[in-house]
Amino acid sequence: MKFELSYFSIKKNILPSNIETNFSKLNSYISTMLKKNDELFYEVTFVTNSYIKKLNLKYRHLDKPTDVLSFCISNSPLLGNIFISYQYAKKEALFHKWTLNYEICLLFIHGILHLLGYDHDTKEKEKHMFKMQELILKENEIFKTND
Repeated sequence: MKFELSYFSIKKNILPSNIETNFSKLNSYISTMLKKNDELFYEVTFVTNSYIKKLNLKYRHLDKPTDVLSFCISNSPLLGNIFISYQYAKKEALFHKWTLNYEICLLFIHGILHLLGYDHDTKEKEKHMFKMQELILKENEIFKTND
C-alpha cells in the first residue's frame, strides 16, 4: 500500500519530527501483515478541529469534533481518505499522559484499519481491532512514553 500525506490549515512543523518516518514504517508493516498489494493507495490529511467537526456533522450527523475519520472508496485502487485532527490528538495525548507521536500513530493505524474493513461497532469487533492496534504499535516500537 502507498499513502500521501497532506496538511489542511495545519503547519507540518508542529507535528512530531518523526511522524512521516513512523507512518511509512507502520504502513509497510500493516501492508505485509495483512497481505495488501502495492497498488492500493490512500490519503492522510491533518486538519483542524473546526474542519473535522464539519466532516463529522455532514457524514455522521454529529455536531462535534472527533479525532479521526476514515472514508472508504470501493472498487478502486484508492482505498479512501483518513482525516486526523491535530488539535484533538494533542488534547487526547495530554489527557492520557502519553506522547503526541503515540496518539497520532494510533489514529493513523485506526484509520487504515477502517479503510481495510475493520470496525468496532460490537464489543467483539472492538476488542479485536484495538488489540491489533496495540500489537502494531508494539511491534514497531512506538510507545506511550519517551522512557
